[in-house]
Amino acid sequence: MKESVSFSLEDVESVSLNFSELREKGLEIIQDLSGDIWTDYNSHDPGVTILEQLCYALTDLGNRTSFPIKDLLSSHQGLSINAKNNAFFAPSNILSSHPVSINDIRKVIIDKFDEIENVWLSINENIGYEEQLSGLYHVDILPNLNCHKLFRVNDNEKNKFIEKVSKFLKQLRNIGEDFETPCLLTSQNVKIKFEIYLNDHLDLELIISNILVKLFEFVYCPMQFYTLNEMQEFGYEFEEIFNGPKLNRGFIKDDELREKPSKIHIDELKKMFIKVEGVNMCRVLQLETTIDGKKVECKEFNVDKETFFHILIDNTFESIYSNMKVFLNNIEVKSYNKNRIHNLFFETWSKKYRSYPIGNLETEFYTKKIKGDFRNTSDYFSIQNHFPTIYEIGKNAITSKNTVEENRIKAFQLKGYLLFFEQHLANHLSQLDNLHEFFNIDYAKGKRETYFTQKLTSVPEIDKLKKRQVNRPSLEDKYTFFNRKNRVYNHLLARFGEDLNEIPWKIAQNLNLINSDEEYNEILLEHKSNFLKNIESLSYNRNKGESFNQNYSRENSSGLEKIVLTKTGIPERMKGNSFPKIFINNISKKSMKIDFLSSDELFNKDYRALRIDEISNVKLEEKSLNIEESTIVKVDYKTLFKEALNYDNYKISKEIIKGKFQVVFQKEDNKWIKLFESDSEIDAIKEIHKIVTFFINQNNSSERIYIIDHIMLRGFIEEENVKYGFSFFNEIGEPFFQVSEDSFSNTITERNDKMKKFFKFSRNESSYVFENEKWYIKDAKNRELAVYKPISHDYTQREIYLITQSYLNLFDYKNIANGRLRFKEVEKIRLKGNLDIEGKHFGQRRLVFQRKLEDKSIVNEDFFNLNISIVLPDWPARFQDERFKSYLKDLIQERVPSHIQNQILWLDSTNMESFEEVYLNWENSQSKQNSREVYNELIRIKNIK
Repeated sequence: MKESVSFSLEDVESVSLNFSELREKGLEIIQDLSGDIWTDYNSHDPGVTILEQLCYALTDLGNRTSFPIKDLLSSHQGLSINAKNNAFFAPSNILSSHPVSINDIRKVIIDKFDEIENVWLSINENIGYEEQLSGLYHVDILPNLNCHKLFRVNDNEKNKFIEKVSKFLKQLRNIGEDFETPCLLTSQNVKIKFEIYLNDHLDLELIISNILVKLFEFVYCPMQFYTLNEMQEFGYEFEEIFNGPKLNRGFIKDDELREKPSKIHIDELKKMFIKVEGVNMCRVLQLETTIDGKKVECKEFNVDKETFFHILIDNTFESIYSNMKVFLNNIEVKSYNKNRIHNLFFETWSKKYRSYPIGNLETEFYTKKIKGDFRNTSDYFSIQNHFPTIYEIGKNAITSKNTVEENRIKAFQLKGYLLFFEQHLANHLSQLDNLHEFFNIDYAKGKRETYFTQKLTSVPEIDKLKKRQVNRPSLEDKYTFFNRKNRVYNHLLARFGEDLNEIPWKIAQNLNLINSDEEYNEILLEHKSNFLKNIESLSYNRNKGESFNQNYSRENSSGLEKIVLTKTGIPERMKGNSFPKIFINNISKKSMKIDFLSSDELFNKDYRALRIDEISNVKLEEKSLNIEESTIVKVDYKTLFKEALNYDNYKISKEIIKGKFQVVFQKEDNKWIKLFESDSEIDAIKEIHKIVTFFINQNNSSERIYIIDHIMLRGFIEEENVKYGFSFFNEIGEPFFQVSEDSFSNTITERNDKMKKFFKFSRNESSYVFENEKWYIKDAKNRELAVYKPISHDYTQREIYLITQSYLNLFDYKNIANGRLRFKEVEKIRLKGNLDIEGKHFGQRRLVFQRKLEDKSIVNEDFFNLNISIVLPDWPARFQDERFKSYLKDLIQERVPSHIQNQILWLDSTNMESFEEVYLNWENSQSKQNSREVYNELIRIKNIK
């Protein structure tokens, strides 16, 4: 059986470090080449001497090549490796990610605010498989005791703190998600009456302080931060430690992120106290609190939703001491040193719940890992200095006055012969010395070479061997450099599981948006360089949503938008509309009188195409082009943005026509129009260049992308007087049973209760009532739960009941066959396709929550349910290319989180102008009214697509 290929961790001796083996291999090669004419291969032979000197030099090269990589990447004595330029990133930057899970978000909030003791997040729970406003987090904040004391008496400080947290949460949200205004939990005072029995000869105050620590940990849920060393001692791997969000004050364990205590039971307290070292027995007698001004005593106590247990009543320990009895050998201890207890408590607490500036610790750890010793590997000392003196080529031999002239000539011949070998040796060392430059990701500031060379300054009398002074030689042409640098960048990107597909730029070059292979290579390398320089941020923020500030900038754009711009070359969005103003007045002119010329006339007689030299030699800007007065604006704008880039679409008259040279443009296949006239061919060619350059710039400025996070448009459905309902929809989107417009609930809770009743009573056939050509489902008190008005079919009670049961089985959580039924629902679409017989869209049946606004309009919540829209203009040349559109679609599907629905919308100029007007207004103002306008605009656009 053939052995499988494997890697060994054992060091393998390199041939380059073994002089004897190199010498033997060299002799074998020499014998193969010259064995027929030379047989003396003894050590005294000059050829063998030269071979030995080269082998010694190769072992030196092998030794230097085997230096640790961190030494080879050190560029100067005393300096650390330039980590950024060599794509080395701190673990917290490259292994961490923007918070994704609820635990991640909790960690970041706790880490960010000293004022917060703990925080809990919750989302809306589903009743069935309904589509509702999802991805909205409710945030409950437990302040530390000092802040709680301050916030109770100072509303201004409380409001400022909530505003500060809200702003931070805007920066923190993921795509498709958002946070409600944080809720600052209020205290619910609880007194715990308990007895502690201790053994003799123990430190009484220490045990009591430990009991208080345990009690405070249980009630206030403080979070402990750990150092990097502590996490490693706990057995966490490096990838596990840095998995999750980047923190500043230390590391937090996932298993210590407890849920918010919802109740206190005396048995739970008893178990906790008995675990304290030194406690022999414990009795928790009862809990005491005040509800509606009345004193209540019980053994179990539930905390209200927006409150937390508070045992430090009046901010002193006296409320605890007054309800605690301590027994030593069954004798009650009447007095103990409370000051010492306090000191021990705060000492333990401050040690356990302190923070560690993780940035400094990690930087120190990281710096040690990337610090190397500069070896000056480019320092080359000529092998000619090591030859025996008799060869008269070394430094000492040259100074001799007794050298015969004939021997000097022969010596220089040998020196010239050795230069070919020495240049390779020196270049190899230069390559090692420039390894940091070879991997340099800063293309703009880096050297434009991947093969490095150096002068042979250590060769004795080198100046006499030079025929003429030459500039520093280059070992590669620009295309070899482009190819090799491109491969280096591909390798570095692959380290992080990334690549940069060349398709977007190949398409741009094919469309003449990029003029030459050299420009293409320059642009591609610049983009790969920028990708690598920003890969920390792009990787960390890949799921981050847009954080809306007053002014849009790439800094606050979503992680999805950043990676799409990076991998497509779409420029960062600029202010204003995407459509050029000069075309706005012409796009509505459907009928324009344009004189077409026949292609036969153009090709065979009067007009000629531009020559290659005419295309490549003239490069002018379009600043003097009066494009508004040109006939070209009368051509369809989409045609212009693509076809005006192509020089093949322009032709010049071969001769003067009516005193002018005419230029024509191919508007459609074999349909040419007169474009303009010029006094000379030179002027005509210049004008063509201006037009092409103009449309290159217009294409670049028109390319843009808008990623609309639907949940951020919800403001208008959260106004006062909004009411709540639900509706079932069939496969083609027609409503089935739904809450009638007059029966919408006033609160979400009421709507949910009605939904539960619907699931209950619709199981009973007697709940179905037919009145006024509508079917109703009513509860036991004859109250309407939902209504359905058949459009084109008369159902019997039995039929409507059975149809409804199929909906209930599909959407009710309690149905154990639900998963199988939902799979069959998807299979129907796969087998049938997404169009029904009448051409209507065919999809899954749905249960959608709805909201009725004050103006009586009804909005489906599924629009805001983990949903985004990607809006782009349809006229830029690349955006008209089907290959680019397919690539962009695949890229978005690859990068959008799997639970986020998305739709790509390509808009013409009219719809884009309308969309941008409302969207940019909303983006700047964030008002509820503007959010509704954007919602209406998106619904309108989706309906016409």
